[in-house]
This record gives sequence, C-alpha cells and structure tokens, in this order.
Amino acid sequence: MALIAADELSSLLESIYLLRSPENAKGLFRALEWANSEETSVESIENLKEELGIEQ
Repeated sequence: MALIAADELSSLLESIYLLRSPENAKGLFRALEWANSEETSVESIENLKEELGIEQ
C-alpha cells in the first residue's frame, strides 16, 4: 500500500479519465510535445496582459 496526497490522487484520476478517450489522449500528448519543444517561450503575465489589452 502506498499513501499519496489527496490533490495528487485527484490529478492522477483526472489524467486517467482524460486519457481514456483516444482524441483527448492525442491532444494531451500533442500539448506535451509542444510544451517540451523549442517553439515555446516564456512570457511574463504583464506582457501577456498588455498584448491582450487587459488592464491591470
């Protein structure tokens, strides 16, 4: 038996639920691939708000 935190269990269960659908699984894996690729960049929240025209 292993004990894990409730929020970790909840996250695992949600991931399992999403992976049960082939289309959801494809989308999740594409997102992971994109997140780990060179195409991603880090931006500050302030820059994103400015870009989207959101007042602070």
